[in-house]
Amino acid sequence: MIPQDRRVGWVVVPLLLVGAIAFVSLPLLAGVVVTALAPGTGDLRISSGWALLHFRWIFPALYVVSVLDDVLVRAAVVLGAPRPLAHILGSVSVVIALAAMYSVFFEHPSGAVVATLVGLVLLVIFPRILPLQPTDARTDGAGENNDDGNGNGDDGDPRS
Repeated sequence: MIPQDRRVGWVVVPLLLVGAIAFVSLPLLAGVVVTALAPGTGDLRISSGWALLHFRWIFPALYVVSVLDDVLVRAAVVLGAPRPLAHILGSVSVVIALAAMYSVFFEHPSGAVVATLVGLVLLVIFPRILPLQPTDARTDGAGENNDDGNGNGDDGDPRS
């Protein structure tokens, strides 16, 4: 018999994974929305909201492309290419792959390219604007930090 917490885990973990992918895909979705609202950047090809399910696999596919990009950059450096040129080559390959994934949404390739650039810029900005603050493990129960920053845990009080 499987314990109760393990049975719940089989349901909760996949839901957390899908929720995390959906949350992280918001900047990519915003890139499509901003590009669709801008005049002259390409007409949307989609007619229903079902096409938005396409975002379920865009972010995991972008992760795979990034891993392959890392291999491409390392191989280019080993073969003698200058490191900055190899990184530019890798970045261009990620942009081309994401533009190909965005071609599902737009009539013209220019719309997919603009949405890709807007989505990648928002993907860089998105973590910086979140109000989430990491917790500091060195705080006491009251929430104030007693470390003076010199690494020995001393709070500067001569009585301690």
